[in-house]
Amino acid sequence: MTWQEDLRRLDVQLAGGEISLREHRKQREELLAAASGGFASSPVAATTEPVPVDEPPVSRSAALLATDRQTTAPSPADERATESMRYPTIHEAPTIVTRALGPLPDLTPPRSRRQVPPLPTHPVRRTGRKPTWAILALGVVLVLAMIIGATLFFSSRNEPDAPGSAVTGPAQTLSPSDAIERAEAKLPTLPGAANPENATLSIDKALELHLVTQADADLMRAAGASEIIYRASSDPANSPNGAMLLVVPASSAAQATKLADALRENLAGTGFVATPLGPAGADLMYTGSNAQGRVGALWYPSSTLAVGMGVSQSPTGDPAQLRTRLEQIRTQVTGAFPAT
Repeated sequence: MTWQEDLRRLDVQLAGGEISLREHRKQREELLAAASGGFASSPVAATTEPVPVDEPPVSRSAALLATDRQTTAPSPADERATESMRYPTIHEAPTIVTRALGPLPDLTPPRSRRQVPPLPTHPVRRTGRKPTWAILALGVVLVLAMIIGATLFFSSRNEPDAPGSAVTGPAQTLSPSDAIERAEAKLPTLPGAANPENATLSIDKALELHLVTQADADLMRAAGASEIIYRASSDPANSPNGAMLLVVPASSAAQATKLADALRENLAGTGFVATPLGPAGADLMYTGSNAQGRVGALWYPSSTLAVGMGVSQSPTGDPAQLRTRLEQIRTQVTGAFPAT
């Protein structure tokens, strides 16, 4: 049996499932190696005849090259030519119509409006005789001054002093000028940027600067006051946050107590809501708001002085922060002017 017949036999066994593909490949390689290396035609049934001594050895490879006998496994192409197909030209290829691309979306993000507020500028004193209100956002001082004037006006109209009424409080031991001098020495510093108009003013000057109304001035003079202490501050970085302190010397401790009570009653009558800040009955915070902002204020007497203070914020601010700021200023002020 020649090695070609052995190859065909292996192909038949592989097709019939008698051997695996691995065994078929192994035996086929052994047959091809034996055929090209000068071994027997079949590894299974190899001949054992010795080579004649008197004849020179002939190279098996040369003998294979000299013959026209097939030395490789038969290919299906030897019996049937491979059918070929002509590749179509570009003109014969089918035309595929695709949808036209539309314009690409704009990848540049839209410019957003600047949300950071401008930096506060240094307040510039106005020329002339008008006050500098630019540092006080939304007219905080003016609003509080109008509240003071309204409360004094309604207090004087609803509770007029009877002629010849006796003063039940202790006797006045200090003149108004001495009381002003002592109060100035104990004034606390309000948080924020100080108002350039901070000063101790006469009643006429306060009226000229629109800190008080004409009715306010008349009531203060009737109470024995000739001057008032005015202090205000603001927070330019958090407009319209501001604070104000007014100290009005009365002719006696009784007049100071009466004035503070009347101012608190008028705040409640004009729509302000009272909130306790401490155990004392007069320790109340009055809160009011409008479209311009929210204000928290309180009044209390300290010996012969009527002391008022207030803080402001924007209408959208946190009311709890307004209360906290007023409590902080109240702690400072009552440390200098204890409530009586």
